[in-house]
Amino acid sequence: DEVLLETGHDQKGTLMSILSATTKLGYAFSVLTLSALALLGFDNKAAHNTPEALFWVEAFFIGLPVIFLLLGAWAMTSYDLTPERYASIQSALKAKGLSRDPGSPRPH
Repeated sequence: DEVLLETGHDQKGTLMSILSATTKLGYAFSVLTLSALALLGFDNKAAHNTPEALFWVEAFFIGLPVIFLLLGAWAMTSYDLTPERYASIQSALKAKGLSRDPGSPRPH
């Protein structure tokens, strides 16, 4: 809604496709995990690995997700959408004639 207010164009489809693309990129990059672990001494075909290799497995599958979740939480602290701000965006959209009721056709 904020993008609609700023640009006058409904960009929800574009924003959703960006989200979808970044998710797919994340899945594609995850394939590199085993290659990176192999460089650090982990052998996924071995019955036993060294403690150092297992440390890196733990770091990749426990440490990295925690780090990225904390980075995401930190990024969200600067996201300033409050109920009051949302209400002001909705009223500004209504004032510009860009607001729509759920049953009405989409603006072009």
